[in-house]
Amino acid sequence: MSIAHLRNHIVAPFLRFAPLSLLLAFALLFAQTQSIFGTALPSGFGEIQYAQGLLSPTAMAFAPDPCPASGPPVHRLFVCEQGGRIRVLRNGVLQPNAFLFVSCDTRGERGLDGICFDPNFATNHYVYVYYTIKPANTSLPTHNRLSRFTASPESWTCPILA
Repeated sequence: MSIAHLRNHIVAPFLRFAPLSLLLAFALLFAQTQSIFGTALPSGFGEIQYAQGLLSPTAMAFAPDPCPASGPPVHRLFVCEQGGRIRVLRNGVLQPNAFLFVSCDTRGERGLDGICFDPNFATNHYVYVYYTIKPANTSLPTHNRLSRFTASPESWTCPILA
């Protein structure tokens, strides 16, 4: 196979599509830039800031609180911070005390990464937390841990029983 044959039959057809490829690349670049600067929400939806004062939030979960027989319902949003604190927003207000603190490794993207409530939370008060443990020696391999805690139903200022 000669070089002229390769140029005429293999390279030339691709060169015809070069302007189209360049135009497509610019279109995708601008489409991606548009989505960074604004959020397109469906009709009937809105965007609001729910909380402020959180340090590197990583995960969140609403507590499965039962609706009270009388009075306004209580909505508690539990928010994980990368450094190991779990903060509570009660009816949209950030509570001054942390719900729980776990000592965790925060190098890179490590830290407190997840929270969920047991399906029987109303009776057993189990809260599950996923985090990267802080090793005693940083030369040791890091690993993640899933821990179960029991929340105290009597007092949310001192919430952890064990």
